[in-house]
Amino acid sequence: EEDYEFYLHTSLETAQPYGWLPLTQVCSRWREIAVSFPRLWRNLVVSGPELTEMAWERTTGASLRVYAFIPLRDVFRERVLACILQRDAHRFQTLRLRLPLAHLSHVLGACSTEAPLLEDVDLEDYCRHYPPTFRLHPPPAVAIVIPFAGRAPKLRLLALRCVPVPWDSGLYES
Repeated sequence: EEDYEFYLHTSLETAQPYGWLPLTQVCSRWREIAVSFPRLWRNLVVSGPELTEMAWERTTGASLRVYAFIPLRDVFRERVLACILQRDAHRFQTLRLRLPLAHLSHVLGACSTEAPLLEDVDLEDYCRHYPPTFRLHPPPAVAIVIPFAGRAPKLRLLALRCVPVPWDSGLYES
């Protein structure tokens, strides 16, 4: 499993999260095993509609590590992500999101149920990488919603990059 975790991390860094898929072409037995092994699919990367849905279906109850990079104006990925957050927050172990700050509150608002397995949350406003002259509008004042109804008992890491959180948001309580 350690080798697999290293391979997965390397694959995510090189934008090939399902880099192991060619192994399913070795023979029908390997394909059968890979398709029916939920832990291979639990690293759910929100991408194109078919691959995201196929991967989600194959997780069949496994804990999830959800990764999403949502470019500005990619309404489809934002909707898919919101849907996954609504129906499967109880299965999340990791949630790593890079999206425009203006969309972050909307997406997090979909997380209204508790996340008992969640250990790692990493949120980033990806627009921060652009100089202000390239932004269409100044960064909006966004009220960040506390996701998961404030209930994520196993949470150990919360990384917020360029995500302003008001002192009175409730995030700093207990």
